[in-house]
Amino acid sequence: MSTVDTADRTTSTTVDPSGVNRTTTTTFSPDDQPLTTVASDGTGATNIRR
Repeated sequence: MSTVDTADRTTSTTVDPSGVNRTTTTTFSPDDQPLTTVASDGTGATNIRR
């Protein structure tokens, strides 16, 4: 499942193979450059990339 913003950019994607519930969320600058990407899973573990 994916979520897009008003500029039609994918801001969140969730995949759930075998119940792991992985979510990746991306924020963008006003000029469409990715600022941060946060990957998390159902355990609450996160990985932040800038």
